Amino acid sequence: MKNYKNNNNIRFGFAILLSAWFSMVTAAENATADDIGQEPASKSLWQRETLTDDWFGYGSSMRDHGINFNGSVMQFYKGYVAGSGSHDWKYGGKADGFLRIDEAKIGLWQGFGINAHAEINYGESLTAPGGTFLPNNLALFLPGTNGSFADLSLYLTQQIGSNVTLMFGKINTVDLYDAGREFSGGRGVEQFQHVQFVAPISGITPPMILGGIASVKTDPAKYTLMVYDPENKTRKNGFEKPFDKGVTFNGSVEVPSNFFNLSGKHIFSAAYSTQDGLDLTDIPH
Repeated sequence: MKNYKNNNNIRFGFAILLSAWFSMVTAAENATADDIGQEPASKSLWQRETLTDDWFGYGSSMRDHGINFNGSVMQFYKGYVAGSGSHDWKYGGKADGFLRIDEAKIGLWQGFGINAHAEINYGESLTAPGGTFLPNNLALFLPGTNGSFADLSLYLTQQIGSNVTLMFGKINTVDLYDAGREFSGGRGVEQFQHVQFVAPISGITPPMILGGIASVKTDPAKYTLMVYDPENKTRKNGFEKPFDKGVTFNGSVEVPSNFFNLSGKHIFSAAYSTQDGLDLTDIPH
């Protein structure tokens, strides 16, 4: 995979995470066997909700011991059915692996967690058919399109009480947008594929950021402050020259609503960046 040779740090970090995960899985399996004295009951392939049946029955015990791992592979085969342009169909796919370690459950301090998301794209994709401006398949657009591309987000979280959450590290903002949404989101592999419904482009928040986020829940509003490097950290470890191009401050207030007995939410946000950008008056008419 040609893009890996410039991303040894990503590959090295992924290898460490995999090694740690396999070690902890073994520990969880041993703990399960000691605790219940027997192997978990297995279901037939046709009765399972997932291919491995929640990691062959050990998933619940792994989560009880602070290890939560989920993985998926999504494949796409797309092409024109009408209109001008090439009617050759393209095949591509995306593999995702999510790991969360709850430090309290493995004997460390309360509220602390380690989160990672490894993703790999492969094959080809019609991400902008017909000359569309925005990609219509975000899953195959990030971390790269038409080839083999890999990336790894890795960040730390600290929960303070039940209402305050702190995050720091290399954070996938597509994952952030997906969290807690019922209609939009889905990372392009569930629900919608178009970027406008998966992670709307704002022009000030890149898909992968290096920085910190503080979130405070009150009754009824939720307040969030993000401080991050304005440079997109996709396929970068983010620590080569952090904040070399400036810093962005992004704050928001989320307020629930119940107009006409229909539940909803309203988000008011504002952002300021010190990064030098393009003056729109310099663009010819």
